Formats: sequence, C-alpha cells, structure tokens
Amino acid sequence: MSVSYNGGLTGLTALVRNNLVHYQQWSDVEVVPLRDREALRGRPAQKLSNDDEEIGVEYVLPVELSQYRSSGVTLEALDKVFSQLPASCKRVVLAISSDDGTVVYYTVYQGLQRPRKN
Repeated sequence: MSVSYNGGLTGLTALVRNNLVHYQQWSDVEVVPLRDREALRGRPAQKLSNDDEEIGVEYVLPVELSQYRSSGVTLEALDKVFSQLPASCKRVVLAISSDDGTVVYYTVYQGLQRPRKN
C-alpha cells in the first residue's frame, strides 16, 4: 500500500497503529523508521507471553498478507529487521493485514528459543 494518510504514515502502518491503539489498547505507540520499511514501537496493555516478567516495549512489523504469502517475510528479511532494532530486542510482533483490514499478530523470536511452558 502506498497511500499516505494519518500524519504521513503509509496506509499499512497507519492501519496497524490504529489497531494497536484503539483495539488492542497499546500506549506510547510510535513509528520506528527502518532502512526499507516502517516498524512500530509501543507498550501493550498486558503481557504478550506468560514468560514475560513485566510489560515492556514491544516492536511491531506491519506486513501485508500478500507479502507474507509470497515469501516476502524470510529469515533474511527478519534478520535485517532485527539488525536495525536495539540489541535488547529479542522478538518482533508481525502484524499481518489482509485486504479487508483485518490484522492478526504473530510473535517471531530472534534465534532459537526454548519452548514455552504450559
């Protein structure tokens, strides 16, 4: 999407930002410019994982479903994203948006992670 609105954000970034703020109740959401795309940073209303000790800053990468389906989200692409974020960032939330504006969220960890305890 190349449509620009909502303070100059691309349509996809604005859609995900509005979803985070108004539906997911995140606070302090702001755009993080990366070399070839935009990411978002903010604080979720609740912990994203039971393994989290406290609610901290999370990074969100907006992705269109067509990019996801066409292998636009590869390990190499994610490594590039992680290399542009602070070293303390060990996970990124993928915000995958469909054509109808629905946004689903998946967590992607950097490197290998131990399986979660149930």
